[in-house]
Amino acid sequence: MDLIVFDLGFTEKQKIKLRQNCNCRLERFPFENYPQHVSILHGYAWKPLVIQTVRKKYPFVMWMDASVRFTTNNITWLFNHVRNVGVMALGGSVPIASRTSRQTFTFLNEEPCLFKDKNEFEATYIVIFPSPLVEEYFIKPWVSCALLEGCMVPSSWSHLLHCDNGNLYHNCHRFDQSILSILLYRLYHQTVSQHYMPHTFFQICKGGEEQWFLPNFMNKLLIKFHSIFPSVETQFNRGLNSGHVVNTFPQRFLEKINVYDMGMPSVRYGYAKYKIIDNDIPSARYGYAKSKIWICQE
Repeated sequence: MDLIVFDLGFTEKQKIKLRQNCNCRLERFPFENYPQHVSILHGYAWKPLVIQTVRKKYPFVMWMDASVRFTTNNITWLFNHVRNVGVMALGGSVPIASRTSRQTFTFLNEEPCLFKDKNEFEATYIVIFPSPLVEEYFIKPWVSCALLEGCMVPSSWSHLLHCDNGNLYHNCHRFDQSILSILLYRLYHQTVSQHYMPHTFFQICKGGEEQWFLPNFMNKLLIKFHSIFPSVETQFNRGLNSGHVVNTFPQRFLEKINVYDMGMPSVRYGYAKYKIIDNDIPSARYGYAKSKIWICQE
């Protein structure tokens, strides 16, 4: 299996770090070969095009966002299953109609009301076996929409990034994910549940789950925090088990540590700052964010 990291705008420093620490192949995505809207990173039109590029060379395509972390190396069953069903992706919990723009439904000639009770798929993790059926009715329409200006990336895309008004229809837009979801329901309809990716062999690690990247000395700080505030639910819990800590970063990447209080009462935060941060990592920076306390390397 080849691991390919697509460069969507790495700096030279980032590329050097990647080559030093990743057993993978780095490929630059040629934005200049595609319509201008493909260059909008938040529009995600580049993702189906990346997948199509890989599909031409390999019998399977496994797309993973940078947040995906395997919890086992036994995924042979996954390839066997995808060979039978064609496509698998993460299942979401919000209706497609709420997270797809009216303009996109118009481009796809679909009625939003047909998707008000159909929960979206997520494009975070996708596995594809490009059979003729999948090629014709999933990959081609997905790529075509990505290339067609206004289909995947609506003209008002920047106003559709945040899903915060609770509307049943067109609350926001999820770009590649919106099209992915509509196409999977089109293609599989009553058997669509066979295409949900089981959440049993990987984790999605964002924000508060950065402890998956922490070295052992930081894991000790998490344990100390837990001993100070055992009643406080934190997003550290998985990090308290040292078996879950992946110690992969060279020491030079860990010279700067960020500690964020994301909702702790100020008195407890001050005490935690004194007991943990000032005593153990006095060079750390700390600040406020939107959820619970977390620590990450910079």
